[in-house]
Amino acid sequence: MRVIAACQRDSWPGNVRELRNVLDRALALSPEAHSFDQLRISLPGEASREDDELLVRTLLPYAEAKQLLLDGFERRYLRDLLVRNDGNISAAGREAQLDRKHLRSLLRKHGLI
Repeated sequence: MRVIAACQRDSWPGNVRELRNVLDRALALSPEAHSFDQLRISLPGEASREDDELLVRTLLPYAEAKQLLLDGFERRYLRDLLVRNDGNISAAGREAQLDRKHLRSLLRKHGLI
């Protein structure tokens, strides 16, 4: 019910296509989900847990804060890349202009495969 309630709260200015994109993304980012409410959904304009990965943590030493930010960027970039390419690593590698083996190692590093 949490996911349905969240979807009902949005006005969906982009209509059904926008709703479908949100749900497609949630499905792609939630391979472990066994029910609708287990989906990791992020509505347009709403802060998500992924946004936390991209916060600059200014109370940490520079190098540590920078590494956390870079790791968050990589993880988010790779997730979105996989979603856009329906999980096809070869196609994702071509889009990102990365060698497939290197892309695969990055995906492993971030626990995405």
